Amino acid sequence: MMLINTHHIYGSSVVATDKVAGTVRDILFDDRSWDVKFLVVHSGRWLTGQSELLTPDVITGCDWMARELTVGLTEDEVVQSPPPETHPPASVEKNWERALVAWDVYWSGMIDESDKPAGDPHLDSVKEVTGYHVDAVDGVIGHIVDFLIDDETWVIRYMVMDTRNWLPGKHVLLTPALIKSVDWEERIVRVNTAREIIKDAPAFDVTVPLSRKYEQKLVDYYGVGQYWDAAAE
Repeated sequence: MMLINTHHIYGSSVVATDKVAGTVRDILFDDRSWDVKFLVVHSGRWLTGQSELLTPDVITGCDWMARELTVGLTEDEVVQSPPPETHPPASVEKNWERALVAWDVYWSGMIDESDKPAGDPHLDSVKEVTGYHVDAVDGVIGHIVDFLIDDETWVIRYMVMDTRNWLPGKHVLLTPALIKSVDWEERIVRVNTAREIIKDAPAFDVTVPLSRKYEQKLVDYYGVGQYWDAAAE
């Protein structure tokens, strides 16, 4: 098991049983369970390419040195997987509304409301959430710059937050236990703790591999449970 940052997953090749079938473009997750629900894969069979959704259970291996994910599907099966439109995240609906407002047609009656995409309110895009501000109980303190994902269970273990917009520069990790909600409308991740607690959290060095010793220090500091104990049950 390794915790992999999402920027390393993006662009990784999806290797089918017969050939390379595409590359990973995005990751969709449930903001209640923090499980990865889908990888958005861009295949290159057609001139313009197309995208498909693959569930983590089709992944049979990960080679992060080579940046390859092997899957137990043929290239045909990858290409025939459901398109992203079948499971749109909540931001799809919000971005659709923003685009219409920008073109000043939302209230004009020119658009049929039946065409409005129905995004899943709990399905989030990692690329969309990256960059969202982090709002503590007493104010904004930073912004999300990355996620760390368990490549065995395909669960998000941490959000990586940068505090440099508000505090002397450092990165800290937020555990899902601290996340109250992801607000698509305001582009904010709300946490149920104070700025001071986050400010004094153990600094995270993005250039150093994450150790269990550091993780233990982190969960002890936040007073949250160890996910690795729960995973063993």
